[in-house]
Amino acid sequence: TQQALADQDKGKIESVFNREKIVDDLQGKFKQSHINRLHSKDLNLNTEFLFLEYVDNLEKVADRLTNVAEGLIKRMNWKISQVE
Repeated sequence: TQQALADQDKGKIESVFNREKIVDDLQGKFKQSHINRLHSKDLNLNTEFLFLEYVDNLEKVADRLTNVAEGLIKRMNWKISQVE
């Protein structure tokens, strides 16, 4: 987002929204694989706890970057179709 501001590049900002969607999709897949491991009892509780924390924190970072991108769009008065 910093480079997008410097370059005034809307395409770079649009890519933030695309990447955030990818992270959301991955979070769902990772959590489903966690549930599958719970059912198969093929897990280590410490490892699974760290795994879930990592997945949730990754999604939070993606959300925060999206918030920064949305703020940049408003500041620059850009119109981006991906913004909800």
